[in-house]
Amino acid sequence: MRYADRVAWIIAAMGIAAIGQPGRCLGEPTSQKAGQGAVQYTVPPDWVAVDLGTTSKAQSYRLEDKAVMRIQILPASSGVTASSGPAMLKSVEAKIKTEKRQVVLAPVLETDADFPIRIHERHKSAGGGATVIDELYLFKPVSGQILELTLITLTQDEQEMAAIQKGVRDMLAGATGPGAKPKEAPLAGPATRGAEGPEPAAPVRPVTLSRTQLRLIPPAGWSSRTSDLAEGTIAVFHDPAHPGGDIMILVSVEKLPDTARTDPAARDLAIAGIVVGQQASLKMENAKLVDKPQSVTDARFLRKSRSRYDVQGTRIDVVLRIIVVNDQVVSVTSIAQGDVIDAVEKTGDDVAAQIKPAGK
Repeated sequence: MRYADRVAWIIAAMGIAAIGQPGRCLGEPTSQKAGQGAVQYTVPPDWVAVDLGTTSKAQSYRLEDKAVMRIQILPASSGVTASSGPAMLKSVEAKIKTEKRQVVLAPVLETDADFPIRIHERHKSAGGGATVIDELYLFKPVSGQILELTLITLTQDEQEMAAIQKGVRDMLAGATGPGAKPKEAPLAGPATRGAEGPEPAAPVRPVTLSRTQLRLIPPAGWSSRTSDLAEGTIAVFHDPAHPGGDIMILVSVEKLPDTARTDPAARDLAIAGIVVGQQASLKMENAKLVDKPQSVTDARFLRKSRSRYDVQGTRIDVVLRIIVVNDQVVSVTSIAQGDVIDAVEKTGDDVAAQIKPAGK
């Protein structure tokens, strides 16, 4: 889809006048027919089917003014296989260059056990606006066909974005075809190792962000999303063993006021305010704070605290670490549940401890 067409699609999906009649009931099982069979998937709650008045066989949905997604079915003859990932990635990179998008996150192939091809990128809206547009492309084999999904997320809230992506990802992962077990042959290839064992882990490469002049080292084996911003959330890491955002580490930056750079008392006051702000910014639906933030002694960080929440009977630990690098307050927040709470806390500690000025 050309950039102009994609923009028109977003505008049509979001614009009240262009939406047409709302689609099926929210959460109702939905089928999309193609070829000789039908693909079944269940749209997450609050998404509304959009009739764009086009002849396209693709189905579009919108989530208020926060996101739109487009689902279409490709025949096996389309030539899409698991080994097509690198070529698709290059195609997305070429589009970005041709359309002169302002890149926030360069296109990357992400690992997801349910999707042999998963491509993710971020860019600024056309015209140099401040809005960051997040795009996720997923491909899944279903009954000898390829189910392709494009998700465009417009919300600027990282945790809300993660929740939206999880819901859509889970929807597509659960898609099925009629009758027999879906055929995986069209996408068989390097991404499905089978008895050969898992793909060898790729070496971890440091990430340097120019606007903050910080160097980050992503956790080994985790997917990463970085944003070259002067302030705000500059990196989000996800554990691929828990797709969709259940387990994550966020890195945020806030500049110290000029007075706090030379006055220790002013710096402590500024950091205390930032810590309170970070703790208050955590948004989890149906979350109840079980324990007040507990201070944790760790010589590697200026501050470290641990909070415990209950979400419908599930324990969730949120650990916040504060360091100062290049006159910037850097906060590293890990969110985890289940039997990986301790391991994720250690991973978050490692991420925070390895943040350095660029070039060091």
